[in-house]
Parts: sequence; C-alpha cells; structure tokens
Amino acid sequence: MPFAGFSPIAVPLLAGVAVVLATTAGCGAEPAPEKAAVPVASTGAVLTAGSGDSGLDRFVEAVQRQLPEVALDRRDEEVEELGEQACDSLAAGEKDAAVAGEIGEQGVASADARTLVALARTTACPGRPKVRVRP
Repeated sequence: MPFAGFSPIAVPLLAGVAVVLATTAGCGAEPAPEKAAVPVASTGAVLTAGSGDSGLDRFVEAVQRQLPEVALDRRDEEVEELGEQACDSLAAGEKDAAVAGEIGEQGVASADARTLVALARTTACPGRPKVRVRP
C-alpha cells in the first residue's frame, strides 16, 4: 500500500494540498517582458482614412494642413461631409458667402468657413471653376 503509515484522513488531505500546489504553481512568477515597439520612419504626410473619392481625400488633407483647428475635433468623414456640403451647395448655384454661412452654422468660424469653401472648390468639387468668375 503506497500510503502505509498515514491515517485515512491524512491521505485525502495530502491529495488536496498537492492539487492546490499544482494549480497555483507559477502564480507569483514574473510576467514575460513585453516586446519593444519597432520605430517606423515618418514621411510627415497626413494620413487619412480615405473615402475612395480622390477629390474629397485631397480636401481632407488640405483642411488638416491649412485649418488644423477645424479638423482637430472632427473625424475625416465629418470633414468630408463639410466638403460635400460645400460642393452640393455650389453646384446648386449658391454664392460662396451663402455656402460659408451654412458651414458656419456647424460650428466653424466665419473666416475658416470661407477657407473651407475655397478648399472644396479647388480640391473636391467636380467641374467647378477654381476661381469664381464674376459677370
């Protein structure tokens, strides 16, 4: 008998201690060190999610570069929506000042709204002249 000399109560007790020791082994061990991040060279370019529309992508990049305070609290998609709104309004024949007023209603300062309209015209709006021709 392998447990000769032990009382009938001691055998289950010793078995229980063995189970506890086996399941808690390594609990106080040091965690494995994390792998160090590998640095990546930056090109300095602004990366955007990209809508698939090259004009809107150029618009977002221009806003991030020229009006960082406008892009700061907006997702790329929200900046794109400002460009789409400007292009749609211009295509409907609205004047630049009216379009800038609409964009200003979305929490954009007046001067920034005018710049957004100009950026949309030169980057995102299909078929629009880059400079407004006055009659």
